[in-house]
Amino acid sequence: MCNNSDEKDYAYRNKGEFLDLLNPEGFLAVDQLRKLSLTGIPDDLRSSVWKYLLGVSISDIAEEEFNRKERAQQYASLFREYSEDLKFIKVEIYRYRSDIPLFSDPNVQKTFINVITSYLTQNPQLRYTASLVHLCGPLIYVYLHSPDTELPIPKQICSFCEPFVYYSFQSLLSRLKFDEDFEDYFREMLGNLINLMRELIPELQSHFDDEELELKDWAHSWIRSLLAYELPMCCLLRLWDTYFSHEDGLGLHPYVCLAILVNLKEDLEELDHSDLLRSLRKLPDMDMDKVVIAQAFNFKFEITGKNIL
Repeated sequence: MCNNSDEKDYAYRNKGEFLDLLNPEGFLAVDQLRKLSLTGIPDDLRSSVWKYLLGVSISDIAEEEFNRKERAQQYASLFREYSEDLKFIKVEIYRYRSDIPLFSDPNVQKTFINVITSYLTQNPQLRYTASLVHLCGPLIYVYLHSPDTELPIPKQICSFCEPFVYYSFQSLLSRLKFDEDFEDYFREMLGNLINLMRELIPELQSHFDDEELELKDWAHSWIRSLLAYELPMCCLLRLWDTYFSHEDGLGLHPYVCLAILVNLKEDLEELDHSDLLRSLRKLPDMDMDKVVIAQAFNFKFEITGKNIL
């Protein structure tokens, strides 16, 4: 259970505003939707809102149904090639978030496989990495999960939602520059996190050094997967609400990582190498608004003023 009850209450207090924005007579006000989404989206509206935040749905309501059908046709026409990576993709998908029943549904797993393989086929210059599965998983969850979901989910529902997952996944990876110069982007983000740790939490950095904890053991995944592997799902979705709605949402990520480390600092400094790895790879429930996101924005403002990065 996530420690986010205040955040959920706040989001649901704004539910009427979300519903008004999502049901306009002509054009949907995406800028207003972004502003409202910064502080969290009600769970039952997140799939509708993310489509707009990620540019999958268009603001012209009269044209949206045509847009949806056109995207579905485009997705159906994509050529898919099941390469030698397929077995690795399946292994990672089959063990992904085993604590969430949705991901054990064979129809959901098939959708998961289709989206990953379609993206790789359309981007042959890329090599498969497990981070692709970790980044796609939350999108699968948002579009196919609901509190009253009964498993197995019918194939027709999975097929209907699959194009939304694919184009949302494509949009997310584009923002991460996955199809261009992601390694440069990754190194910049990782370098920023290292500099922030040395500047603001040098004691924890020294403890990591003493325990011979290398960046590749934890920070690479934190950066590459936007914490999609490490955070509880409900905390992750709240975080991604802000990432998708803020104009420089992904630029906040190193500061979010720093805020998490600051919040866990005292506990982490008591752990040895093996316990550190376990803790950093499976993060606890946190108050994402008050403890993580607000503090991340404060750190970014403070660091920008000092011109450290």
